[in-house]
Order: sequence, then C-alpha cells, then structure tokens
Amino acid sequence: MNRRLESWQKITLRSGGATHQGKVRANNQDAYAVTDGVFVLTDGMGGHSGGEVASEIAATTVVKLFSEPSRGRKAAERRSRSGLENAVTVANHEVIKRAATNPDLRGMGTTLCAIVAATSQNGAPILAVANVGDSRVYRLTAGALSQVSEDHSLVADLVRAGELSATEAARHPQRNVLTRALGIEVNLAVDTWELAPVTGDRFLLCSDGLFNELDHRTITEALLNFEEPQDAADALTGAAVAAGGHDNVTVLVVDVTEAPEAAKATISEAHTKIQNVVPPLPKKRRKIVTWRVSVFFATLLVLAGVVFGSIWYYAQSGWFVGQHEGRVSVFQGRPAGLLWFEPRLAVSGGVPVAELSEHDQDLVAAAIEADSLTAAREVMERLNERSGG
Repeated sequence: MNRRLESWQKITLRSGGATHQGKVRANNQDAYAVTDGVFVLTDGMGGHSGGEVASEIAATTVVKLFSEPSRGRKAAERRSRSGLENAVTVANHEVIKRAATNPDLRGMGTTLCAIVAATSQNGAPILAVANVGDSRVYRLTAGALSQVSEDHSLVADLVRAGELSATEAARHPQRNVLTRALGIEVNLAVDTWELAPVTGDRFLLCSDGLFNELDHRTITEALLNFEEPQDAADALTGAAVAAGGHDNVTVLVVDVTEAPEAAKATISEAHTKIQNVVPPLPKKRRKIVTWRVSVFFATLLVLAGVVFGSIWYYAQSGWFVGQHEGRVSVFQGRPAGLLWFEPRLAVSGGVPVAELSEHDQDLVAAAIEADSLTAAREVMERLNERSGG
C-alpha cells in the first residue's frame, strides 16, 4: 500500500511495493522492506530455502539499523551515505553468520539495492543509494528513465569492457552470473551514490525478474502512466509476470513529493566506492607448535578432507533444468560444474527443446535453477505445457 513518510531534512517520500514469485519458480526468494525514508530490495539465491532466508535477513537488518532510536550526531552519522554502506556491510555479516549455523543454508546469498533519505557531510539533504549485485535502481526525471546503479555481473563487466553490446548481454546464457553478492565474502565492496532530491522525481528499485522480462520503454511508460506509486508497482509486477514470469519479480516505486530547492546545487552525484565501515570478522590467531610435526600433517590432511567434502557437497546440492540430447532434462549439481565435479543427469526425456518458444529455449540453454528435484520436475512440466505437449 502507499506510504506517505514523515519528512527527513525536508525530504518527503511516498512509495508502493509489490512482489510475485512468477510462473516458473516454486518459491519467492525476493524481499523488500520499507521504514521511514528507508527502502530496501533484495533478491536471494541458494539451494533449499537459502535464498529466501538470505534476502529476508539482508532487508530486515538494514531497515532495523535505521529504525533504532538515536539522536544528535549519532543519528546524522547513521543517516548518511557511509551509514547506508555500513548497514549493508552489517547485513552481509548477518547473512554469513546465519549460513554458518545451518548446513542447508551454506552458500546462500542475496543482491541488495537501497535508497535512504539522508544528509551529506556538509549537512545538505540527500538521497543515499547503495547497490550490490544486479538488482537495480532507476531514476525517472523529466520523463526520462536512467539507471543509477551498476550491475555486478559477468555480462555487465563484459559490456563495460566493450566486449558485449547491451542487446547481446540481455540474451547471454551467463547473464545471471553475479560477481558480487551479500553472503559470499566478508570483505564486501558496496557501491554508493549521493543524489540530490528533486520534487517530482520517481525512483524504481527492482529485481532482475522485472528488466529481464520488460524492455526499457515498457518500464518507462508504466512509471509515467500511473500517478500513485502503488499502482505503478502493481502494473510493472503484473506486466513482468504476464510477459513470462520466468523469475521472481519485485518492484519498489518511490516518489519525491517534497524536497528543498537548494539541494540540487549542493550535492555531487559522482559514483563513489567507499571502504567498509565495519571491519572484517576477526580471525583467531594460531599457536605455532614446533614439535609433533606428525600431528600438524595429520591436521592438514583432515582440513583437506573437510574442504574436499564441502566442495563435493556444494557441487551436488543444486538442481537445474537444462537439455540432454535435444530434450528438456533435469540435472543434479551446478550448471557450469565445479572444479572436477560435473552435473549429473537425473531426469531425461522431456519435451524437445526445438518445440519450445525462443525465450524458453534461451532459458533452458542458460539452465533454470531449482531448489529441489520436485521443483525442477515442476519447471520441466510447465515448459512441457507451454510447448503444447
């Protein structure tokens, strides 16, 4: 539903949000959270329920940190670009710590994008933006839609390097391969921006389930055609599902309904990557033992066994729908394999890939990941139904 938020430094915002699991996925691993002047959207990944857990932890951690009562200088420090970066870093640590407590959650991660009504170092009101992964932040101003955030993905890196065009990237089989996400490494790099709040501007936060289904023009038209942010969020989500719904789709639309006129001239919108405010998790010191060398080597062998076993477990814990001998099939493992562990054929004999639509053929070629064998079979059945088989 729409929210009219209390002003922060004379910035007044109104928002609407919507989410849908789509037509193919068995569950919804996206999440979003909103508190006064804080908007967070996440897109989880991981086997079992890991993606759902990671996205929920990340979103709720960030809004909780901004919701804790504080006054004076402490409040100003929190409501800043560095404060937002700090909150994302804390959320990353929370995802990592939770994964360490449950074997079923190991390897889980999530993307995150956020907007916070904040204050710059010189006291000017700003909108702080943060991004990790390929969930996006767009800005609609004067009828033109532009992307604020930068995707942290393999194809995005190739586009920036001039090795792929935007059109080629949109259909690339590895377009979902991320280069950065919460829950993967302790020393996470978070991209942040400071934007001038301008009355009448509209912001869009979304998971890749939106822009992988709808083109730039369609998204722009929906944002222009609906006055209420909730109506725009509902329309965009519904359109993405109707266009195929191959992934979870989540949308947050945020309107700047009031902002200081002088803000635009005082804020730099330069893209800045800042260092983590929260230090890395502490590492335990090891005692150096100069005797019983045999014990040392035995311990080394045990550790090697644990590492090998962990790699094997991770390599075999996933499921995906791909193709085998020209037919849709289900595999156990990771689509690209892991080290010397290749995916194993689990269910074969599905509908011929050639009978699928061009879009579904691309999805199968890229591999449709699932949380379980049952979920993978369901995807296989849906593809069969859509082919008319």
